[in-house]
Amino acid sequence: MTASWWPWRRETPAPTIDPPVDARLVVLARSLPGWRLELRRTRRSLLGMRRGRDGALVMRLHPEVLLEPDWSVSLVEWAQRRGRGGAGTGVRTLLHACQQRLARERAAREGTWAADLPVVGATITEHLAAHAEAVRAAWFADLPRITVTWSRNPPRRRLSHLRFGCFRRRERCISISPRLARPWIASVFLNHVLHHEYCHLRQAEQPTARREGVHSPRFRSWERTFPGYADALRWEHLALPWLLDDDPPPWYRPSGSHA
Repeated sequence: MTASWWPWRRETPAPTIDPPVDARLVVLARSLPGWRLELRRTRRSLLGMRRGRDGALVMRLHPEVLLEPDWSVSLVEWAQRRGRGGAGTGVRTLLHACQQRLARERAAREGTWAADLPVVGATITEHLAAHAEAVRAAWFADLPRITVTWSRNPPRRRLSHLRFGCFRRRERCISISPRLARPWIASVFLNHVLHHEYCHLRQAEQPTARREGVHSPRFRSWERTFPGYADALRWEHLALPWLLDDDPPPWYRPSGSHA
């Protein structure tokens, strides 16, 4: 089970484009002759490049990118590279700042909801197996017990994507990312990840006659039987920036804290 930082992978209302954004788009167009700029709320990224049917280079960008301080220099530099040699430090910094700003705004709106969810607490590091067994007993009692452990620690730096869990069919075991051993992780989300991996075990134990995709319709139907499915996805979308940075989110208050 893997997640990446795609802030708009779900449908959201289109934003109101205010005059400052329109004005900045005009300035950017003047700096990039030969380019066609499309201001749109893309579903999978803040910024994209493609070549149109007429051969023109097209830059698709989310309006929020134009609200960052260094938008002009970073976007012009990125366009001049045209995908060669990576994204460039400037545009990576720009997009990260935009992502973090939007994440803080979302946390300000929904942080109270997230703060009210029970968390796994500091003892989860030692009690993962017991936690997993509770999930198996509740929803997968017909399946055999298998080993559930923490996987190797990812690098202590900001990640662009994160694999929350993995079912290893050959070894018949489940590994969970240590990033979910943090005390501020919502219990409903860890349960959802474990439930997801046990669905893979059920898929292995109950094969179909024909070859089946990893996340087939049958698998998805099992996954959605988890009672906290909607809350888990909502929490993931809200908390993912802090999971990738490995920092506690602003709504988390440790026990005994009066902040």
